[in-house]
Amino acid sequence: MPRAAQLANASASDARAAGVTGPLMTAHVIDQVSVLTAAQVQIIDAKLAAFEKSKGRKIAILLVESTGDETGEQYSDRVFGAWKLGDDGVLILKSESPYDLRITVDRGLTGVLTHPIMRRILDEEMSWPSVKLGDIAGGLNAGVDRIIRIENGEAMPPPPRPEVSFGGSTLLEKFSPPPLGNWLAMIVGGLFAFIVVSG
Repeated sequence: MPRAAQLANASASDARAAGVTGPLMTAHVIDQVSVLTAAQVQIIDAKLAAFEKSKGRKIAILLVESTGDETGEQYSDRVFGAWKLGDDGVLILKSESPYDLRITVDRGLTGVLTHPIMRRILDEEMSWPSVKLGDIAGGLNAGVDRIIRIENGEAMPPPPRPEVSFGGSTLLEKFSPPPLGNWLAMIVGGLFAFIVVSG
């Protein structure tokens, strides 16, 4: 078995021996369900290792089959503490059953990676279209890249403007009020018609 695969699949017995119910952090990316290739693990892991070396902050990824009797939040919080990611660390957790994809941070990053920002990263960079269409590596890479850019001081771009195609136009255009000039023309025209009919 390749060394990367050995590191990514730390045994449960080793974890129990260390007093941790769950995987040990033997690398920045732990894939217990083998949804990533060894090459994909190596690429993401190298990126996270370089970030930690440069900034002194840890970002880790854990892919598991199940969180057992715990909720995704409980499991993620416990692993975050067990892995000692620190006040400015980040943990990305993906569970297969029940399906859960989440980002966990400690108090050192709550002002940078706020809940709305993490929700957008999950929705826009990771969940759709990458992860939910099966491109796990693409979604994780996109999410990690966005987190690193934010931690480096880059602002999150404005949320995309929702537009739904409808008959060659968009629902946004269909239900937008007409310009002020059109309103005035409609009002004047209506008054003129009322005067004519009344007369």
